[in-house]
Amino acid sequence: SAGVAMSAERLLIALSVGSGPGRVTLSTGADSEADHPFSSQMCRAAFYAGKVVWCNATHPSGVLEGVPLPLKTAVGIPLCSAASPHADALVLYSLRPLKQCPLTTNLLTHLQLLATAADV
Repeated sequence: SAGVAMSAERLLIALSVGSGPGRVTLSTGADSEADHPFSSQMCRAAFYAGKVVWCNATHPSGVLEGVPLPLKTAVGIPLCSAASPHADALVLYSLRPLKQCPLTTNLLTHLQLLATAADV
C-alpha cells in the first residue's frame, strides 16, 4: 500500500517571538522540521481531511500544545494540483485566538484555489 511521504523542501519556522512587533527568530531549511513538529501534524491533518483544517488551543495555558511559541490558532491548507504529482500544505499560525467563521473559511478556500492554480 502507498503511504504519505513528507518532505520539508520549503520550511520557515519561528523559534521565538521577540519583544518588538514583528520580531521573530527563524529556523529554516529541511533540517528545521524537528524544531516544529506541530507543522507536520497540521500538514497531515490537512492532507487527510482534503480541506482547510482549523486548530485552536484547548490547553489550560491557552496556547497550542507541542509548539514552543505562544501560538493560539493554527490553520492547515492542502495544496494539490492535477498538473503535479506532489502535494503541498500551507500552515498559518496566529498569536491571537481566531474563531473559524464562514467568511474566513471562504477566504482560505479561495487562497487554496489560487495557490493550486498557480502550482506553487
